[in-house]
Amino acid sequence: MTTLVNTFEGGTNGVTVSAANSGGGSGNAFDSVSIGTGGTFIYDTTNTQGALAAKIATAGTNSTVFGTWSTAMGTQTTVWYRLYLYLTANPSFTDKFFAGLSSATVRSDTCIDNTGKLTVLNAAGSRIFTFTGTVPLNAWFRIEGFVTGNASTGQVELKQFNDPASATATETQTSAASVNTGGTMDTYEFGMPVTPSANNGPFWMDNIGLSSTGYLGPATVTSPGVMPAIIP
Repeated sequence: MTTLVNTFEGGTNGVTVSAANSGGGSGNAFDSVSIGTGGTFIYDTTNTQGALAAKIATAGTNSTVFGTWSTAMGTQTTVWYRLYLYLTANPSFTDKFFAGLSSATVRSDTCIDNTGKLTVLNAAGSRIFTFTGTVPLNAWFRIEGFVTGNASTGQVELKQFNDPASATATETQTSAASVNTGGTMDTYEFGMPVTPSANNGPFWMDNIGLSSTGYLGPATVTSPGVMPAIIP
């Protein structure tokens, strides 16, 4: 039973996030960090849940930008994940923010499309469901979900919390236990993974988490106007 969290609080403003500097006061270090040509993945004070968050963007070259937990979590059939996100505009196309994989083989992607709606993709890249509401812009929100990996009895669930400190979801979508999510997972990517994209972002990510046991719930934050809750 494993729970991993990272608050980005242990970094230094303007410094690029790396596997080596991502632990300490931030929590559980990434096993690896990938930053494509011209990409941005830095500790930043512009929009935060505490003192620092991760600022992520791509430049004119198609690239991916993400942090990975792999051996830290190990192989799992089901994982639960959490991200706090801050977007200033809807993506220009469907952007992926979390991916569960087996090595390089995608099991499921969690995305926001160009209309600002959350959607989850199966192992073939097809939509399992799309939310009816949109994500807020210029404000923090939280998403939490789970993926069960199996080619015929896979299942996914995703929850959107427009109030990031709330225990009550704004919207929840749950698939049937019959979707194609491939199989077990051993690689978990947070940021802008899987599909390369140019001139994307910036967006901000904070208080991410991954668990083999269940939902993590809201994190403790100290930003004005956000009520604290207990971090796992």
